[in-house]
Amino acid sequence: MGENNLFANKKEFLATSSFLLFIFLIRIFFLYQEYQEFLSKPFYYTTATVLEQYTKQKNSKSYQVLKLKIEDGKSIYTTSYIKKNLILFKVRVKIIIDKKLSFQDYLTSFYSRVIIKDIYLTPRQPPSHTVKKSFLVAEPIY
Repeated sequence: MGENNLFANKKEFLATSSFLLFIFLIRIFFLYQEYQEFLSKPFYYTTATVLEQYTKQKNSKSYQVLKLKIEDGKSIYTTSYIKKNLILFKVRVKIIIDKKLSFQDYLTSFYSRVIIKDIYLTPRQPPSHTVKKSFLVAEPIY
């Protein structure tokens, strides 16, 4: 049997690689513009879902560490003195922008001071799955 190559020759490989690199660089450029706009504001209001919560102690004071997923999909970590279990609750938050935030941290997840403005009364329910006509249907979780 003969070899199955994805590309017919090196020229085709280089053209495809160059195109993919170009698309990647354009995406990074737009993400950097978004990052610069994020840093230009002193604070940012948004709605978030509390994904994780755990208790920590420092200097004999107890506080909560929260992992939030904000509306645009980013994950941020913050601290709070609210003792209530907030996992899967939606909260309205004011994110205090730290000008030292790196672009790499912005792309992954980062710590930020947050002021919780509102806690919605009912927690978000995890997706419920039901089987209908041999399809697995997941209800949206927003």
